[in-house]
Amino acid sequence: MKIKRTGHYAAVGAALVAATLQASSGMATASTGAVRVWTSGGPDELSCKATTLQCTLTAYVLDSSAPVTISVNGTVIMTGRPAPDPYAAPAGKLTATWIPQKVGVNTITAQQGAESDSIAIQIMDNNGLDAFLERNHIACKTGSGGCPPIGHQ
Repeated sequence: MKIKRTGHYAAVGAALVAATLQASSGMATASTGAVRVWTSGGPDELSCKATTLQCTLTAYVLDSSAPVTISVNGTVIMTGRPAPDPYAAPAGKLTATWIPQKVGVNTITAQQGAESDSIAIQIMDNNGLDAFLERNHIACKTGSGGCPPIGHQ
């Protein structure tokens, strides 16, 4: 099972709505806000899917003044202050690069104070049959080769 989040604008909008609802109910805290984490690929089609390929991990937060920690399977990849995000002001983001080394399910977590968000992604062996078949499938879908002749699918 692989879970990958996209839709930056919708998610940050949802986070802003959640924070507004908290503020209107008197439950908002000054030091932390909603946190969301996403993965995105790099130059290879299997980025964030296969070992030894670069994966970008991004945390989006409402509070740009407090540090954010991004971790994989409990190991801290980066801690830092989020930078303002010009696409979702006043929210901020912190981006880290991770190169998976082990096959299996990996849990990526972004945490700011007591707020956190986690996602799980499945990593395959970059040199294995699954990665070969996935690359072949991608090449077939994009028309860049690798497809069986018509009638032999």
